[in-house]
Amino acid sequence: MDKALSYQILADAVLLLHFGVVVCVVGGLVAVVVGNLRAWRWVNSLWFRLAHLAAIGVVVVQSLLGKLCPLTVLESWLRERAGESAYTASFIENWVRRVLFYEAPFWVFSLSYTVFGLLVVAAWWRYPPRMRSQHRQASAAARSPPSELSKALIPMLEQTFPNVPMRLYPNTRTLAVFTPNHLESDEVTILDDGDELTVNLGNYGSHIHFRNDDDALSDSAKARDIAQQCVNFLREHFLPT
Repeated sequence: MDKALSYQILADAVLLLHFGVVVCVVGGLVAVVVGNLRAWRWVNSLWFRLAHLAAIGVVVVQSLLGKLCPLTVLESWLRERAGESAYTASFIENWVRRVLFYEAPFWVFSLSYTVFGLLVVAAWWRYPPRMRSQHRQASAAARSPPSELSKALIPMLEQTFPNVPMRLYPNTRTLAVFTPNHLESDEVTILDDGDELTVNLGNYGSHIHFRNDDDALSDSAKARDIAQQCVNFLREHFLPT
C-alpha cells in the first residue's frame, strides 16, 4: 500500500475517533439530564460521570492554555505525511468553518468550551453520580416476592405522581427513590420495614415512619392505610401531583 494512502487512512481514522469523542461529550450531558428526568439509573454511574467530566475538563484546560487537542495535532501530522494540508485551527473550529462557513476567533470557542464545562459541573451537582453499592437494591430485584406494603404503595405512587422521575424497586427493602426538585437535599428513599414504611429525608437526616397497629384490620388493609399515609405526606411536603 502506498505510504501516503496509509497516512490518509490513519488520519481519517483519527478524524472519526475525534468526532466520536465530541458526540460522546455533548451527548453525555444530554443523556444525564434526560436520563434523570426519565429515571434511567445508568446515567448516574460514577465511572460514566467521571469519564464525561474528565473529557470536557481536558478540553477546557487545553483551550484556556491556547493548545490544540492532541487528536487534532495527530490528525494534522498524519495529513501532512499524506501530502494534504494540515489544520491551522482546533478540530471544532475547523469543522464549524467548513460546515457553517462561520469565522470566529479562538477565544469564542474557548469560551464555548468553558460554558459547556460549567453546564457539566452543574449537572454533576444537580444529578450527583451514585456509587455501585447504592445500586444494590436495584440489582437484588426479584429475589423475594413483593410485600403487602410494596403491593399497596407502588401502584399508589405510579398513579399519584405519574410525572415524577422516581425509581421503584417492588421486590426490595428500598421501595422508591427520588430527588425533590425544590429541595437542596440528597435523594429521598422510602423503605419497607416490615410493618411500617420509613421515609429517609436525605441531607436532613430525618426519618418519618408510617404504621397501623389496628389488629382488627387484615395485613393488606393495614398496608393500604400505611401506603396512603405515606403518599399523603409526600403530596403535601415534597411532590406535586
